[in-house]
Amino acid sequence: MSRPVAYGSGLHLGHMFRFLRCLKGQRDTVAVPLSRTQKLPQITHGYLNYPWVALTLATSSIVYFASLLFYRLFLHRAPGRNFLDQSWLPSLATMRAITTLCVMVSPIARISPYELHVNDSSYYEKLYRQDGRRNKYDWAYDAFGAPMPSICSVDYDLHKRRRTPLNLFFSKVNVASRQRMIQGLASKLSISAFTRDVATEFVLGKNYHNLDNENFGADMTNVLQSSGAI
Repeated sequence: MSRPVAYGSGLHLGHMFRFLRCLKGQRDTVAVPLSRTQKLPQITHGYLNYPWVALTLATSSIVYFASLLFYRLFLHRAPGRNFLDQSWLPSLATMRAITTLCVMVSPIARISPYELHVNDSSYYEKLYRQDGRRNKYDWAYDAFGAPMPSICSVDYDLHKRRRTPLNLFFSKVNVASRQRMIQGLASKLSISAFTRDVATEFVLGKNYHNLDNENFGADMTNVLQSSGAI
């Protein structure tokens, strides 16, 4: 029978526990009290050359953005006209500038890194087709600051679930029952005022009588048209 080892004897208890764990094949360490003669191991850190790291990051960023700009200008299927068209800088903030660009360059013109302006009626069926699944442009709908309404739902499945309860109000039968109201407003046609009166009557159940105003609600027309540049 072996003699028990005292705490103060030549073999430290911590060393013995570590030895037993190694015999079991375990590599994890055990927290043991340090004796007065033991010292913590010295940890050395490698020298990090900060100027070279900053230079490498700056060079990589320049190469990346230069390659991206070259791709958008010369290799993309819908290239832009200049550098401003490839960035978010407000070079094409007005509809007049966009229309001029479509006349000078192409019916399909790039106005930002992720936006194309299509001025070709033959593309209408392709852009506004009813079949297929597609998500909305989140950057445009985030401008409303109201993510809960169905019209601002970016995800296709989420929009479909929120839109389903409203389908009854926009069914063919319901639209046909409002035909007299629509024709009565169309007889006083001012296209922007007419559109607002029909939309508010359908959606809000209230007619704001833009067609009955002397200026056909021109102030609201200016507000809606100016919001396109925001």
